Amino acid sequence: MIRPYRRHSVDCKHADRGRDWRHCDCPIWADGQLGGVEVRKSLGTRDWQEASQKIIKMEADAKADDGRRGLADAWSDYIDLKRNDQVSDCVLAKYELLRDRLAWLIHQRRAS
Repeated sequence: MIRPYRRHSVDCKHADRGRDWRHCDCPIWADGQLGGVEVRKSLGTRDWQEASQKIIKMEADAKADDGRRGLADAWSDYIDLKRNDQVSDCVLAKYELLRDRLAWLIHQRRAS
């Protein structure tokens, strides 16, 4: 989880209040762990809303890059495995129908 904080400049009159003080115009930095890697870097903004959006994007990108497979790939691999196990065509057709319905449902939820 990454947490934003103000990195107060030397001449900031609120520097003694600590990094959790939000009511000044000092740059916002990110601190925390992302995928097991320590992150401490400037977010390149002084706006809290923009900083929050950048952190959400960083966390989403890290989740997308964590090596997990998509549902469609997992279903295809499972169906291939069952096909190799010589499961009947009727059962394979049911698995494919279920895969297609779930893919449609996921597509509908993402579209709305």
